Amino acid sequence: PARRAPLRRYGFAAFVALVAFAAMLVLVPVMDEPIYALLVGAIAVIVWYGGLGPGVLAVGVGYSLCYVVFVGDPEAIDTGTDEEFLRFAASALVGIGIVWVSIVMRRGRERAVLAAGEAVASVRTMSELQRLTTALTAAVTPTDVAHALIEFTPPLLGARGGALGLIDGEELVIVDPQGVSSQTHAPGFRLPLAT
Repeated sequence: PARRAPLRRYGFAAFVALVAFAAMLVLVPVMDEPIYALLVGAIAVIVWYGGLGPGVLAVGVGYSLCYVVFVGDPEAIDTGTDEEFLRFAASALVGIGIVWVSIVMRRGRERAVLAAGEAVASVRTMSELQRLTTALTAAVTPTDVAHALIEFTPPLLGARGGALGLIDGEELVIVDPQGVSSQTHAPGFRLPLAT
């Protein structure tokens, strides 16, 4: 829902809440009482489409209209009969509950997606470590060890490349550059340690 434009989400919420309220008005003469299930269903759809803010808007608009038209007398400060108020209050609590449960479930899904991403990254890192270990185990010469370290270590660190240097007396000697660093350092490049 957050990817949708706010105007679209809130407009959808107001429109669907008003349509549900209009349907309730149409059905009152047939049923002799308001059918709050229409508004509850509308709130569920609104929360699914728009998220928390539009859901709260739908509860506010829908139940305010329902209170004024179906429960209280608009001409007097009156809460209607106890039975009318009880039906209204129970439905309003269900509507608020739908908003709350939907948001809790959405946050749970978002956390699950993050956890799954972290698990995939961990598996990928373990796989890279295993490849490095295998390459180091198979290395016979110091050059093989250097090549294995340079080939497998930079991706583990999130680097685009790397170079292995050995200290030879007073100089750092580049042994095996790979990736971006190979454009800067050539094998055998010597850099004085004082630098």
